[in-house]
Amino acid sequence: MGGGTPGVRDTEPVKPVPVETVEAVLPHLQPVTRAMVRVQMLTEMRPGEVCQLRAAAIERTADGGVWVFRPQQHKTQHHGHARAVAIGPQAQEVLRSYLDAGEAYVFSAQAAERVRNAELGGSEAEGKPEAAEA
Repeated sequence: MGGGTPGVRDTEPVKPVPVETVEAVLPHLQPVTRAMVRVQMLTEMRPGEVCQLRAAAIERTADGGVWVFRPQQHKTQHHGHARAVAIGPQAQEVLRSYLDAGEAYVFSAQAAERVRNAELGGSEAEGKPEAAEA
């Protein structure tokens, strides 16, 4: 026990994963998961924040400047702190193809399915897989 709160075990701070490690993993992730990780890296969003991201909740500027996301729930909310996440040009580029979500979550199962169908050439876009060739 250290000099912290009595009866509470002190732990080592959790350090971030090295950028090189994350970059090495990115090519092996599904497209939506890869986009989520890239947005986290570029904005320093926490995992829960990137999961609750909705297109309608992003304050976008018309001049192409920095966008802002204010998560409704975040780590320091119970302390009365507000949180604003800046979304710069690189993160904006990652998000652009997902911003048609409106009130829905940006990164969702539906978004993953849209991306998968686009990668397959749209053959299952209408829920009708192509017939197997004989």
